[in-house]
Amino acid sequence: MKEFHQKLAKLITINAIEEARIKSNTKHYLVDIDKKYIKLLKVLDDIEYALSSDSVFDYWSENKSEFSNPIDIQGEALIRCNKALKILGEYRGNENKSN
Repeated sequence: MKEFHQKLAKLITINAIEEARIKSNTKHYLVDIDKKYIKLLKVLDDIEYALSSDSVFDYWSENKSEFSNPIDIQGEALIRCNKALKILGEYRGNENKSN
């Protein structure tokens, strides 16, 4: 039991030291979070484009020999894509309000 308490105390101490280190120098962590945030925004932009009808027509224009003109997108796919785009738009609207 004594060994368990010693290991537990050591873990608590290591954790406290790590927390103090983070609190004393937050710039590194803020820069890291900022980089991750920028990557997330890029992913959201890519998803938004992929879900939009623009991506279908862009794909068609690049591969005209393989497909006929996509005059209309299938209804079910269009509904799902529009719903996803609405969710992304709402997220971006809330995001812009908080900045």
